[in-house]
Amino acid sequence: LLKIYLVESIGSVVFTVRINLQVIVGLGNPGKKYDRNRHNVGFKAIDLIAKKNNFGPWRRKFQSKISEGLIKSNKILLVKPETYMNNS
Repeated sequence: LLKIYLVESIGSVVFTVRINLQVIVGLGNPGKKYDRNRHNVGFKAIDLIAKKNNFGPWRRKFQSKISEGLIKSNKILLVKPETYMNNS
């Protein structure tokens, strides 16, 4: 569980916001060449989680494909790195 605290002050008032975010990373190798490879089970698991829980569309960020959504009111970030496993 990743907890992020943002502190901002406006005049003499200080605001603290706590953000709870869980990050799930599925490992694999990008590209069609490796799509059916057994080492891509992490990507397949992440895809299944995203589909079963109606996550948002995939977008590129952090040299990865990411998708955000909720599972039982918990904010989840799914990550599929686009770097090759042996080069990470």
